[in-house]
Amino acid sequence: MPSPKRQKTGAVQKLAHLSIGSSNALRPGLRQSSAAFKLGWTVSRDCSTLAPCQSLAILGRMPTHQLSTRGTYFVTASTYQKAHHFRGADRLRVLHRGLLTVARDFGWQFEAWAVFSNHYHFIAHSPPDAPDASNLSDMLSVLHVKTAGWINKLDRAPGRRVWFNFRETRLTYQKSYLARLNYVHQTR
Repeated sequence: MPSPKRQKTGAVQKLAHLSIGSSNALRPGLRQSSAAFKLGWTVSRDCSTLAPCQSLAILGRMPTHQLSTRGTYFVTASTYQKAHHFRGADRLRVLHRGLLTVARDFGWQFEAWAVFSNHYHFIAHSPPDAPDASNLSDMLSVLHVKTAGWINKLDRAPGRRVWFNFRETRLTYQKSYLARLNYVHQTR
């Protein structure tokens, strides 16, 4: 006989997996809730504003950003549905310049970076005067809002979603650091 938990269906089962504080919240394959998740906020479709979540289902797809420790991070961000919004030298140059500018403005020290028409990677040290790396989310939000606005104006596509999200990995072992450094240099 199946357990009572297995008998749950559809949205009820999803809510059981997503509920904060449940034993399922930290099981393998699910990520711990982010600050936006805990507060019930989400980024708008075009990545330009934050708004209250209308459904818990959307929260399950938000990556959790583990930025509570200062250090060296490998970061990857991609465009929504891998669309090549930054194809062409001029568009790529704007994204490249924007990435380096926000890094400087937020105190991140880049070691390596690669920018492509539909994603970018970088390895960087968090600001030395900050207690953690939490301003990474703010830094990339500024970049994504500005570049999405610019590219949508250029393409005459107001409100179109341009960016998906980003993933970060804190590099704590020399071997992982060197492997990712090599990867970024090789993908240029």
